[in-house]
Amino acid sequence: MGGIISSKALQLIDQALIPLIESGCQIDKIKIVVAANAAIAEHRTIQTSNGELRVEPAGLVPKGCAYLIEDAMKGFAWVIRKKKNTKLASSAESIHLDNTA
Repeated sequence: MGGIISSKALQLIDQALIPLIESGCQIDKIKIVVAANAAIAEHRTIQTSNGELRVEPAGLVPKGCAYLIEDAMKGFAWVIRKKKNTKLASSAESIHLDNTA
């Protein structure tokens, strides 16, 4: 069920998870959305330092980009994204969406 995930990829995912977990998101409600043709897309789940994370391949996500999102849309964080100059940049920034209004 998928090949080996690089330690650098796991490190980026763990870093991006930190603000989500600290803001109260639960790992069992978070998924990572990746390009359908990315190597990580071969996995249904991956083991992180915070627990098991679901993997969701998506055709509209370009290869080399990934993001974490909570099912209830309360948390979002880029794992890796392309900057406008097309170089890849890792990011641990997160957005907390409050749908309680």
